Amino acid sequence: MVAQLKGRGKSFALYRTSNSLGSMLGPVIGGIIGRVNLSYPFYIGGLLSFLAIPSVFLLYERGYHLGEEKRNFFTSLRDIVLTKKIVLLILATFIVELNFASLELIIPLFGSSIGLSPASIGIILSSYFISFTFFQVPIGMISEKVNKKTLIILCSFAGALPFIILSYFHDVVVMSLALGTLGITLGTVFVQASVLMAEVAPEDKKSLYMAFFDSIVDLSFIIMPPIAAYAFTYRPTAPFILCASLMIIGGIIFMKE
Repeated sequence: MVAQLKGRGKSFALYRTSNSLGSMLGPVIGGIIGRVNLSYPFYIGGLLSFLAIPSVFLLYERGYHLGEEKRNFFTSLRDIVLTKKIVLLILATFIVELNFASLELIIPLFGSSIGLSPASIGIILSSYFISFTFFQVPIGMISEKVNKKTLIILCSFAGALPFIILSYFHDVVVMSLALGTLGITLGTVFVQASVLMAEVAPEDKKSLYMAFFDSIVDLSFIIMPPIAAYAFTYRPTAPFILCASLMIIGGIIFMKE
């Protein structure tokens, strides 16, 4: 794994930035291809997913793996869940990531409710991925020189402010700036929490620990959308207040970690 190298912060930032580029370019490319034939994006997406399988094996054969597992899989999982530091790290990251999982639902719903055009909604959403793409690598380099935990805590608390702004100010420019700020704060929490996980995981168990970390954090994409939708039906700005609260809760748990 690339993160085993000295510059873990920069490596993880590059890794997550590539994900962000995919999130930013995928809908655009899919929309262009879909104009030719609506089914083509699905075929191409399936092909790319299939090509990812041999890519993993290629990386494995070239040596980017973490060694042989020496103990039973379930024993290793037990070690993870019985380690307080790791459990708190995963829990805090999961809570913060709930906010990202809600953005692509909340922003279109809220934007439509206040009469924003689809183009304006797209600009607002893109602001997150643009700032994430441009800022996470420099932040990753900075993280090598500062305390990562302190950086994560500061970004967790700072990430609550954009959600509060979104609940009160509904101008396209202001909302875009708020999403851009989240690309820095929320994005930094996720990237640097991944770095921390890689650092605290045993050297010969990093693959398992990172897989467990990602699988738990990714549950946010299953759990949060219906919660955010329900909050929206109660009050259109309620999801933003909920997300601001989650950022603060996540920051508090990071302090306990």
